[in-house]
Amino acid sequence: MVLLAIYVIVYCMSSCNRESPGLDDLNIRTTEYANDPTNFSNPERGFFGQQLSDSNSPSALWPGYLDQLRDINITLVRRLYSMTTFRADPISMDFLQHIQEDLDLIRNKGFKIILRFAYTFNEPEPHNDAPLQVVLSHIDQLTPILQQNADVIALMEGGFIGRWGEWHTSSNGLANPDDMRTILFRLLDVLPENRAVAIRYQQAKKDIYERDDPIGLAQAYNGSNRSRTGHHNDCFVADVDDWGTYWPINEASLNAQKDYLNQENKYLPQEGETCNCNPPGSDCPHALQELERMRWSALNKDYIDCVLDSWATQGCYDEIAKRLGYRFRLIRSEIPKSVPLDSILAVSFTLRNDGYATPYNARDLELVLRSEADGSVQRYKIDSDPRKWLPNDGEIRVDFSIVIPDTFVPGEYEVLLNLPDPEPTLNTDPRYSIRLANQNVWEPGTGYNSLLTDIMVIE
Repeated sequence: MVLLAIYVIVYCMSSCNRESPGLDDLNIRTTEYANDPTNFSNPERGFFGQQLSDSNSPSALWPGYLDQLRDINITLVRRLYSMTTFRADPISMDFLQHIQEDLDLIRNKGFKIILRFAYTFNEPEPHNDAPLQVVLSHIDQLTPILQQNADVIALMEGGFIGRWGEWHTSSNGLANPDDMRTILFRLLDVLPENRAVAIRYQQAKKDIYERDDPIGLAQAYNGSNRSRTGHHNDCFVADVDDWGTYWPINEASLNAQKDYLNQENKYLPQEGETCNCNPPGSDCPHALQELERMRWSALNKDYIDCVLDSWATQGCYDEIAKRLGYRFRLIRSEIPKSVPLDSILAVSFTLRNDGYATPYNARDLELVLRSEADGSVQRYKIDSDPRKWLPNDGEIRVDFSIVIPDTFVPGEYEVLLNLPDPEPTLNTDPRYSIRLANQNVWEPGTGYNSLLTDIMVIE
């Protein structure tokens, strides 16, 4: 036993950091992973492109535009539909087809979309929205499109009410808790339980649900309306109150409102845009602090230029691009070198989330074993929810085990992780899988992340 202990110590001292056996089990291989500091694309997060189409003169999404976005690591588009000609009439079949064609292109190009419908974006009052019954009838018309394309809808914004669909200056008096509740709940009823609707003001959510406390882990992801009502802020760092986003604006109340969002956005999307140059409040130091505090997932890359340009000049734009949403980085894994047939394979890995937030939509997690002999693949679901891997959790360890059946073909297998979209239509499309922030692990052709190790399955 003494000789064995000495052998183990000497072996560990002489072996490299990336691959060394554990002291208590010489069959375990520990692999450490190098950080990838670059910006790269991932689904449902990051800077997004934005395009407006007005029913007066509909403009289709252009394939080349999406290709340009992909070239700069963007996979998310916010699509604004201004239904100015339908304030008193049904949505035309041509415009409904126009929306469907946009969604077909989104799917074809491997993107996801944030949807907002409104009745005006720039026209002056009056006639800047539609009566409640018209709004509800339009939601009914949109229902088949929303349901059939929910897989490529990252989230919806409340829309419909007031100028820009931002729930203010409603010419039909809809910016009140009762009408907001009616429209919000209709949208939530239409969408699947795994999709959220983001609304413009956190106070509106408190008024709609008649409670001021944020949701917690016990309520998160349970399919309730409150657990699916997220947030968008279209005047981020515009002023002390983000131009009406927060009220009242005394220091204690502002902190309480931001603490509310800090807690809510552990489990919900927070996205939007900047709208006003406000140095030093819109400069890098304060913007970085606010993005992290409110756990931002997505931000408009096109508006407003003076703020975005200041971030580039001051040197924080690239950091924001990398940290919006989630950014999962492997630290190490512990995987047996070999495993017999008809036995349990126990695996663990440790990671960190270097982003501002977590995925706001469900995400599968799988261990993949790929035969080095013939390339055949076995995928095993892991019982761990990436939506719960919070940035402030530090190192997160995931332990799991699978059974290697006696029918398994013996041989050498590469070990990989897969974080695919759970939607059946997207589950095998690598453009919708999550890439880990490590060097030499990503496989763009499969969407897998190599754990840079293999395992021998023996008889």
